[in-house]
Amino acid sequence: MKNHNSKTRGLGFLFMTILLLSASYSLGEIPKGDIVIKLETVATGLTAPIYATNAGDGSGRLFIVEQSGQIRIVENDVLLPTPFLDISDKLPALNAFFDERGLLGLAFHPDYATNGRFFIRYSVPRDGDSSEPCFGTSRGCHSEVLAEYSVSAGNPNLSDPTSEIILFTIEEPQFNHDAGNVAFGPDGFLYFTLGDGGGAHDGLADSPPSHGPTGNGQNIETALGSILRIDVDNPPQAPLAYAIPADNPFVGKAGLDEIYAYGMRNPYRFSFDDGPGGDGRLFLADVGQNLFEEINIVEKGGNYGWVIREGFHCFDPLNPFSPPLSCPGTGPLGEPLLDPIVEYAHPGSGFSPVGGITIVGGFVYRGSRSPSLVGKYIFGDFSGQFSVPSGRLYYLEESAPGDFEIREFQIGADDNPYGLFLKGFGEGEDGEIYACGSIALAPFGESGVVERIVAPAQPFLDIKPGSCPNPLNRRSQGVLPVALVGVEGFDIADIDVSSLTLSRGGPVLLLTASLDGEQANAGAGTGSSATGQAFITVNIETNELIMDLNIEGLLGDQTAQHFHGPAIAGVNAGVLFAIPGPGSFEDFSMILTDVQKQVILDGLAYVNVHTTRDPAGEIRGQILPVTVTPIRIEAEDVATPFSGDLCDCAETGPDGIADLVLKFDTQDIVSKLLQDGSFDEFIVLTVKGNLTEPEGGDAFSASDCVRIVPPRKNDHSNNGNRNKGRRR
Repeated sequence: MKNHNSKTRGLGFLFMTILLLSASYSLGEIPKGDIVIKLETVATGLTAPIYATNAGDGSGRLFIVEQSGQIRIVENDVLLPTPFLDISDKLPALNAFFDERGLLGLAFHPDYATNGRFFIRYSVPRDGDSSEPCFGTSRGCHSEVLAEYSVSAGNPNLSDPTSEIILFTIEEPQFNHDAGNVAFGPDGFLYFTLGDGGGAHDGLADSPPSHGPTGNGQNIETALGSILRIDVDNPPQAPLAYAIPADNPFVGKAGLDEIYAYGMRNPYRFSFDDGPGGDGRLFLADVGQNLFEEINIVEKGGNYGWVIREGFHCFDPLNPFSPPLSCPGTGPLGEPLLDPIVEYAHPGSGFSPVGGITIVGGFVYRGSRSPSLVGKYIFGDFSGQFSVPSGRLYYLEESAPGDFEIREFQIGADDNPYGLFLKGFGEGEDGEIYACGSIALAPFGESGVVERIVAPAQPFLDIKPGSCPNPLNRRSQGVLPVALVGVEGFDIADIDVSSLTLSRGGPVLLLTASLDGEQANAGAGTGSSATGQAFITVNIETNELIMDLNIEGLLGDQTAQHFHGPAIAGVNAGVLFAIPGPGSFEDFSMILTDVQKQVILDGLAYVNVHTTRDPAGEIRGQILPVTVTPIRIEAEDVATPFSGDLCDCAETGPDGIADLVLKFDTQDIVSKLLQDGSFDEFIVLTVKGNLTEPEGGDAFSASDCVRIVPPRKNDHSNNGNRNKGRRR
């Protein structure tokens, strides 16, 4: 058996050199995905929650790991006052500014329900008699410990503090790059991670190299920079306190027997996709140094490249901000260096896509509350900077087997920022995933919070069920029935029916602005009796804007007219772009930038007409979507959930009824939403509304399509003629 000790130097799941980088996000940042989530608070008043897991014992309890040394229990969404375990007296004195030492990991034995065994990773002050020197400050001298504990015989919500068995210890000369994750794999073995020993460049920029000539990441004779696998069920192999799985890659050959995979900088968090429908893959997020963060799917015996590579790129310890164009493609044994599945870049690095400064690994979602999340690896980033908590929540979209793309969640209908330092994730017994965060950088205070990540179910819209493609006769004097159909976790009681409107959806959106003097001058009004009406279409795919504007009764000579934004009604903003003038016009067309388009679609743009009488604007109008409201709302029995794609109507269920039936005046739809000349075209109609409390009033939308039926040849009405300003 090999000696686990190694000369190390630490920096951890965060690193200090990035304080010098720009904290601003730029073009090329990780794109937003289509998934909207909400965060349900589960526990507050915590110190530094960095991980959460479950015992797998059928109790449904969530166990929260506090970096400060406690394990807390949430039972039925209530945080119990007494910790399950408190080892705070074993920890080093944690630094008040920032620290990565502490209680770092927790794993329950697969048979915990019967044997009561669990395992933790934590930091302890290093033995003063150690022959290994302490590089850096005294606060960094510590060791990392893997220990086994047992539950109390008399209380399932307490552990037995006297039951500790130390399984593994390794000295760490500094306070960081401690990794800390511990978990059982589908094979029943215990896995845990260690960073490369810390410091910059895996010690290779030091003279002499403080981590040896290859760095710890490429040294198979040290546990540092690796994910380790041990057997805690079979008799220990002396002098170890555990057994070694016989198929570990270096058993019987050069290399540390415990190593499962290596070449890692700081593998802070990993997890197995072992829930219902999972394939057992091991996802591992490795924290980068100056430029890149990465996610790997770990294979037994794999070398993941550090310190030869950072992400997909070559790495030069003497010039870490400029990746070399070439570098070795193999490790010290001639083994290939394995690529990550994805990477992202730091703010200010000059590379894209841009994320934050420290990746935080999570879990593949295998729960049931949020069907849109199933099979997606949920992870995030600690923050965009150290000075302001600005964590991000991401997921991986696997478009084809092994082909992944990073997307950022939208948080709430308004796409709110996370607003915390993201410190970890958790997984409940039911497969639901939790985010652990705090506004405090250091493991102190009471701002820590654990929140459940939920993607609220959305309703389906079915126009004239059973008659797809829903022909709509422009001359109809009747009503268009729209069925809003519930899905699992969503019901009519969740809908604020007073908020429901129908608008034109799909690639072409219709908008309008009514201008007058009352809205001008940031809501103070100008006293002008002039009016104006703008009719606008925006193609969300091509960014083309087409506009008509009709103005009447200006009291001053017109000097200019513009789109302004971003601003809500009653608030002034700068010019977005100029529009033709003076006076009314038709068929003005331009291609919007993505920023201009988003401001308009968000309802944060207004049309402003400037005159000699009122240079700041004589009349003004906020740009809003054209909508129609239902003339009748009928509540029905709850229908069996169904699924269907746009323009592919489906049955509502065996009972043939929907949650909610809306009736819209077809003449109102024709006059407001439909294009002249659009016969035989499919037009997407979208119902929008808000959810009721306690859902938080979040907005929702659901879409279906209609086909516009052309007028008969002997139809001499004006319905088919151009209706000024509404022809697009």
